[in-house]
Amino acid sequence: MTSYEDHDRRSASCNLRAVLLIDGAQTPFRRLYRDEIDQHLAQRYLNELQTLDDLVTESPALWARYARQLMTTVRQRGWLRAGMPELRLLASYLLYWWNSFARGYAVEEEVFRDLRRNGIVFWAHDLRDPDQRYTPADLVVNGRAGDITLSISFIQRGGSVRHDFYIVRIWRSGQARTFVAMLQPDVWEELNGDTAAGTLDTLQDNLSTPLRISDRGQTLVVLSYEAWKARIYRQQGGKA
Repeated sequence: MTSYEDHDRRSASCNLRAVLLIDGAQTPFRRLYRDEIDQHLAQRYLNELQTLDDLVTESPALWARYARQLMTTVRQRGWLRAGMPELRLLASYLLYWWNSFARGYAVEEEVFRDLRRNGIVFWAHDLRDPDQRYTPADLVVNGRAGDITLSISFIQRGGSVRHDFYIVRIWRSGQARTFVAMLQPDVWEELNGDTAAGTLDTLQDNLSTPLRISDRGQTLVVLSYEAWKARIYRQQGGKA
């Protein structure tokens, strides 16, 4: 997953400007999140997340319950005080990253469960193991390393695309939630198929055929998540 920790490394220079002054010492917001929120709430949340039967309908209440615990911590530490509106920036920062973390891992677990139900053979990092949250890839399918993410920002930032494929949640016209698979061209060649030229702007309205999209020096083949699963299933010896 494109995670808090991952974003933190890319945005360190920006985050260093957001600090809390405590007893004359400056503490970056990102360190407060790591030490006070991530270390105390993250693994408990992930363990409880995996006990839910219906992730789509039940996980929002779980995110919210832990967000309330986060705000309790903020108040207990004195980081939200009347007459100091600037402290709201810290609370907003912590809630933003908690929401990103909680939503991201809920979607990740949703994808893992769906792949298992559909008979796809894959390796996934174990969310019950804190160390595996930091593995380079969320999952590996047919020897290819993949990432599960909630947006296409990894393309829009520019730079190199690090994974062989991505499973991305997008919002289509009419606010319908769906998944797409984004593959490096050499990964697509293993699955074999034709493509049509496309752009990120038209992606949300055209998933009927695989699209070859070039943006900011990167080229990816994009197809619906369901079509990707069907091709992987056949590649692994299943009959679609």
